[in-house]
Amino acid sequence: MGKLAAFLTLLICIVVTYFLWWNRLPPFDGHGEPVPTEVSQLLVEMEEVQVKGTAHFPLRMSRTWPRGIFTPGRTLWFYPLFAFKDLEGRKIQAMVASDDEPDRLTSFKDIVVEGWARPPAARMDADSERAFLDVGYTFSEDYVLIETFGPTDK
Repeated sequence: MGKLAAFLTLLICIVVTYFLWWNRLPPFDGHGEPVPTEVSQLLVEMEEVQVKGTAHFPLRMSRTWPRGIFTPGRTLWFYPLFAFKDLEGRKIQAMVASDDEPDRLTSFKDIVVEGWARPPAARMDADSERAFLDVGYTFSEDYVLIETFGPTDK
């Protein structure tokens, strides 16, 4: 019985540690130095990235996650990121999930985004994707979500 209890305790510790790491919760909420990357070269397998590009704000879409045991509530704003100075692109290769709300009067903006490269399902859902499809965008098969490190000081 003692071996089974030790095994189950170890298994629970591994699962909890993985959950905390994947969701960037304490003590894994820090980040390393982001690697400069082009929008076209983004891969889900990358860790921290820094991407310079042009953000398109076709709609103001956000999702809110309620306060959790280890985390405060969080509202993320979503917008596609294209190659620098690309105002005509419609095939999304990179989607940004940012804590900062985009300016209501801005349609396009050249920005530098720093964050974690993640699979889109980490924050996007089918309704969110459909909203972008409805305004004329399409998604690349291997598009990447960039979740920013946190709110920036304005």
